[in-house]
Amino acid sequence: MKVFIFGLGAIGSNIFVQLVKQYPEWSFVGVDFDKVEDRNLRTQAYFREHVGLKKTMALTSVGLRYVQKLRYVQCSEKITKNTKLVNALKSEVSDVWLDCFDTSESRKVLKEIVPKGVHLLHLGFRPLYLAECIWDEVYDVPGDVDTKQPDICAMLDACGFIQSFIGLSVMNINDWLQSGVKRNFIVVDKYKLNWL
Repeated sequence: MKVFIFGLGAIGSNIFVQLVKQYPEWSFVGVDFDKVEDRNLRTQAYFREHVGLKKTMALTSVGLRYVQKLRYVQCSEKITKNTKLVNALKSEVSDVWLDCFDTSESRKVLKEIVPKGVHLLHLGFRPLYLAECIWDEVYDVPGDVDTKQPDICAMLDACGFIQSFIGLSVMNINDWLQSGVKRNFIVVDKYKLNWL
């Protein structure tokens, strides 16, 4: 199984860790152009020594903490409609793409370029404890979050909420692998889950 993870922030970095632990034989590609900052350490999978490094590079170090032979490729390029990376991705052989981006622009690009036969799962946060885990077949890209809304990663109990969402998302991926059924869910507040 080859998995692309687009966006290596609170969702992408943590889901990478969970999948590497469960499936050390899988191959992963991490796509993100950003660097690790101090503020990322609370909710993302990185450690103090990663501050200042590209997230793609830091994730190699994180993965090697859990598995001896890590099958992981870094891609530190920003995805827009006009990048060379888009054409490369269209021809890349993979099984699953996990959209963990935090902007609607990047999510739209992924929807447009996902190759036939690749399963695309969108994982994202909305303000005030709303999260979504939705397969591409029924996914509509929402607008960008209003910057005046609170950032979920800055909230007091964000770590627990994020880890709960990651756990549910990985269980959903496992269920799809075993049953072939694609289920979708949203978290409407930190205590209520709706299966769609």
